[in-house]
Amino acid sequence: MRGHGWEEDAVVDVVVKRLDAIPEYQALFRKAFQEDNAVTAINIGKALGSFQRSLVANNSKFDQYMRGDSGAMTTSEKAGMVAFMKSGCARCHSGPMLSDFKLHVLGVMDNEKLPQVDSGYQRSFAFRTPSLRNLRFTGPYMHTGKITSLKNVLTFYEDLKNKPLPSVHVRKDQLDPLARKISLDFKDILLILEFLNTLNDDQFDKRIPVKVPSGLKVGGNMD
Repeated sequence: MRGHGWEEDAVVDVVVKRLDAIPEYQALFRKAFQEDNAVTAINIGKALGSFQRSLVANNSKFDQYMRGDSGAMTTSEKAGMVAFMKSGCARCHSGPMLSDFKLHVLGVMDNEKLPQVDSGYQRSFAFRTPSLRNLRFTGPYMHTGKITSLKNVLTFYEDLKNKPLPSVHVRKDQLDPLARKISLDFKDILLILEFLNTLNDDQFDKRIPVKVPSGLKVGGNMD
């Protein structure tokens, strides 16, 4: 998130200074924390944590099924869940958030719109496993945003074994060991897609602000 222009030990101070230079953020932080000079690194962390804890999405068809409602998922959705497990996807996408929160090297294609290649954690081209919850609302996919559909995401994993990696920066021997173990059969892709769609909670708050205090474009500049 810090981009390429700042070192880890400097970027937090830069963020604090940028936010503190925006009058609307100063007012919002004073109101939220009831103190002068409220734009601090600690308060920014508290604000981000408070927002993230509001992203509750725990009533998907999958959640209902896991809570004991065997009829919450269809026969094909259940078959998709079995195929998801059998293919090895659950080695990384597991637990309540369907993520191990660990770093993995996958060799995803670069985004040509970026001025510099995103090389991930410590320039290793490793990226953290994302949650699979609410996938319908969180495209495009992978860290570069280059894959626009879930079907193509699954095709990417199906290709890992037998085709060259899309990234010119990652060798085949650098591919994550768990990714090498994925055995995704093309005929199972549509079934797995059915399962993935059970992870969406339609009651999830999907509102997008019209504007933000910084004046930056909501959603970024990747269009």
